[in-house]
Amino acid sequence: MAHRLTEYTARMLAAQEVAQAEAAGVQKRVALLERENSISRSFLALIRRLPTELLAEIFVIAITCHGQKPFGMISVCQTWRATIFGMARIWSHLTLRSSTAQEYVDFVVERTKQVSLEVSIDSNKTSHSSHGYVGDGEPYVGMPLPLKTMPRWKAANVVSFPDEADFIRAAEEGESAMDFVRPSEMLEVLKFTGLCETSAQFSQFLDTVTKTSTEKLTHIEIASPNVIWFLSSPCYRPFFSRLQHFKVDVKDPADILPFFENLEVLKAYRLHRPTYPHDMDLPIVRTLNG
Repeated sequence: MAHRLTEYTARMLAAQEVAQAEAAGVQKRVALLERENSISRSFLALIRRLPTELLAEIFVIAITCHGQKPFGMISVCQTWRATIFGMARIWSHLTLRSSTAQEYVDFVVERTKQVSLEVSIDSNKTSHSSHGYVGDGEPYVGMPLPLKTMPRWKAANVVSFPDEADFIRAAEEGESAMDFVRPSEMLEVLKFTGLCETSAQFSQFLDTVTKTSTEKLTHIEIASPNVIWFLSSPCYRPFFSRLQHFKVDVKDPADILPFFENLEVLKAYRLHRPTYPHDMDLPIVRTLNG
């Protein structure tokens, strides 16, 4: 009797194992079918019916207005990847720091082709990269290449400029020359939003953008006393004469008001202006709005 009970129990356990294995197999097939069904439904999603041009516009809003990261979005699917990689203007914002990776700079320059660029120069070593594309090589290894694209710069914002020691160190380490001699013919907006130390390279940059920019450059903002001091020279009067929007926030004196001939908007904070004679003709009296 005990022998038969043992056999019965063994048969039941074996049958139970077979049933569990079959159930697991069925569950696996169900999961596979559900995944395939989900993929099939995704092919019918409305977003897949959108023209590439409209999809690109949605991506622009998601990236520029809602802070979505392009490199995160390209991992969704091949369609998104191809669309985003083909959107040159998405990659046209370039921040240059001492730690900006060479690979990232190469990628941006290659993707944007001839598209205009919006460049920010921030050498502040305490700043954290907003894009996260940080290299582990020598400092400023990614700087020389974008400087060659200066003729494509549409907007430039100098938060902090590399100091003399940075240029000397880069030269000693065999990096390509970091010069600022290429014309800024497409520049429309120029900002100096941080303190910038005077150096030969910074003077070269200021001289280049002021003397090679065209009538397209109508908007400038300055928050650096060194910039005001440098540009107060009469030789830069033609540069100021075509400006339409000027914002300055420095406390140092600057005799530049007579330079403006087409200025429509003036926002001056803490700027010490000299006293002009009552009969002196200042064009801004006639050109300012309001």
